[in-house]
Amino acid sequence: MELVRNQVVALRLVLSLYEILFPAERRRYPRHPIAGRVQLAFEVESRKLLVRAELRDRSHCGLGILASYPFRVGDKVEVRDGHAMRHAIVRHCRRQNSAYLVGLELVAA
Repeated sequence: MELVRNQVVALRLVLSLYEILFPAERRRYPRHPIAGRVQLAFEVESRKLLVRAELRDRSHCGLGILASYPFRVGDKVEVRDGHAMRHAIVRHCRRQNSAYLVGLELVAA
């Protein structure tokens, strides 16, 4: 019986270490693939810029896009999709080959 207890303790230790080293993705809402193009409007040094981007995925409160411009975390952007316009905040931006993978959180205006 002691051998089984020791194995259970060892297994719990391994599982705890695994969770620390490889944490599960922590998202409030699941992402769903989506395709399309959007236009992003934002300000840089008092100038309004427009950048086109490709939609990658969306969730209840966010968008994943691929853009040619490197955004800063915290930048406020307007996302224009045809006639619809939404406001968002950049939550992450990382280089992916010659473009940037950008995570946007949709917010109220």
